[in-house]
Amino acid sequence: MTEVFDDTDAPYLAWLQEHPGGYVLNRRRVGSRNYLVLHRATCYKIRTYTRMAQPEGFTGRDYVKVCSPSIDELHAYARTKGGRTDGSFSGKCRTCSP
Repeated sequence: MTEVFDDTDAPYLAWLQEHPGGYVLNRRRVGSRNYLVLHRATCYKIRTYTRMAQPEGFTGRDYVKVCSPSIDELHAYARTKGGRTDGSFSGKCRTCSP
């Protein structure tokens, strides 16, 4: 089941805790509709607050998170709602190597 987190970090961070084997698409809120970067749910880049990513920085500002336990479901999201008709991702995180 794909879940979209838009505007509140707490439910998103709870999803990450509950689905450590899951995957996250990092999507820009505005601008390039087809920017979809894949991460593992355990990747620190999409779950750890830094000076740049303060509270609500994951889902409340420039980015929306699309989460699923299945990469196939995220391909379907990319194809139907992500602006990428071939279902591909624009990139994969080099840190977590999903």
